[in-house]
Amino acid sequence: MHVAATPERLFAYLDDPTQLGGHMTKPSSMMLGGSMSYEVDERGGREVGSVIRMTGAVLGLRLAVEEMVTERTPPRRKGAQHSGLEPMGLCSRHADHPDCRRWF
Repeated sequence: MHVAATPERLFAYLDDPTQLGGHMTKPSSMMLGGSMSYEVDERGGREVGSVIRMTGAVLGLRLAVEEMVTERTPPRRKGAQHSGLEPMGLCSRHADHPDCRRWF
């Protein structure tokens, strides 16, 4: 795949959580009529340790995902650790698990 942008410009675009997930902020068929909202900390999701929170609903199910930036080496690499989706999957099988109470 060829992208007509410098690595720096492309990284800057993908490094902005509001740009990267902007397509999910309005109801759409891809989101099954649902949408998500984004909340970033004072570092804007652009530094190691920065936190991005996403909340919303799909098919009437509430979703809550938190992402913490764990590595960032512009313009080559960005990594994050996510929480929220895993406990929701766990809760569908083990509703009495302590983590489930945080999400529902």
